[in-house]
Amino acid sequence: MKLCPRCDERKDFSEFGPDRRARDGLQGRCRECQRLANRETYARNRAAILAAAAARYAANPEPAKAYQTAYRKTAGRAHGMTPSEKRQRLDELGWACQVCARPFETPTAAHVDHDHACCPGKQSCGECVRGLLCAGCNHAIGSARDSPTVLRSLATYLER
Repeated sequence: MKLCPRCDERKDFSEFGPDRRARDGLQGRCRECQRLANRETYARNRAAILAAAAARYAANPEPAKAYQTAYRKTAGRAHGMTPSEKRQRLDELGWACQVCARPFETPTAAHVDHDHACCPGKQSCGECVRGLLCAGCNHAIGSARDSPTVLRSLATYLER
């Protein structure tokens, strides 16, 4: 349990976002209070924030244009799947992780697992999608660099 100084409530560690600079690795404020503080800061400094963004764009518009072009090509699609296609796939899978069977509360909790040999990085062509996993299982596969050998070795290590 950790005390949030803003709302003065003791909350579970899961209620605090990560902060690598902090001694305990967590932000000082709970997620809810941090969200409110961010909104207040933006409201106070909106004009300056927008002016700085406009200045960055004016100084170097090419990265923003490239981002916009890429976004238009994939708008509404993640890994070649529209939100409705993802929901349909979740319905077929019973709204659970294909590895550990942990249930998904929302579609965003289902992470798209794809073959990085086909499409390295965070986006995929859609042809190499293997399934929908929870964050933990998807990260485990990614940390093992998609190697079944490494994953078998991990299982052997855990079973010792």
